[in-house]
Amino acid sequence: MNGVRRGVVTWGESVAVYGLGLLGQLTSRFCLLAGCSPVIGIDLNQFRVERLPCVKGCIGLNGTEDVKSRVAGFTDKRMADVVFETTGNAGLIPDEFAVLKRQGRFVMLSSPSGPTPSFDFHDLCNSPSYTIIGAHNCSHPEHETPYNQWTRERHFRLFMDYLSDEKLDIKDLITHRIKPDDIPEMYRTLLSGAQDVLGVVIQWK
Repeated sequence: MNGVRRGVVTWGESVAVYGLGLLGQLTSRFCLLAGCSPVIGIDLNQFRVERLPCVKGCIGLNGTEDVKSRVAGFTDKRMADVVFETTGNAGLIPDEFAVLKRQGRFVMLSSPSGPTPSFDFHDLCNSPSYTIIGAHNCSHPEHETPYNQWTRERHFRLFMDYLSDEKLDIKDLITHRIKPDDIPEMYRTLLSGAQDVLGVVIQWK
């Protein structure tokens, strides 16, 4: 929520979200709630692509497709106003700028491990005049002020309001329900790179 807010998305803007794990799935849903259209989610894993909301204005693309031409087609060649990086894969970042319009906004919502290779600040920032926005969770303000009221607590309350008002549906994001004894095995599954796991609910009773 903080990343979407820092991206200053607004109604009618087109958005591309790279990576459709939980972070990308929620980012896509919050952009839809903000009135963005189209919201285009991109991932190499078809299982995750199919977990996007089945609503008008939300489009899933498999990363093996010609993503740039598909985004151009969905946006009347305007390209994306905002791109969200949620893969955490530093090597993918330079290619993600391909779908961003000139003077668009690139929001770094993931925490990539390692340096990003071949990042040319002339081609990927200065010449097209992109705005690159960091959106780490620590960028939340510590206290509410008249200028920024969106603390972690305030965002949490808004999240719960969306759930209770049924404006946000995350049922499709829960892929596994496990008992406490199954936790070690689930961690092993996650560490193995399993692609069919999103939300895991631990049933304590």
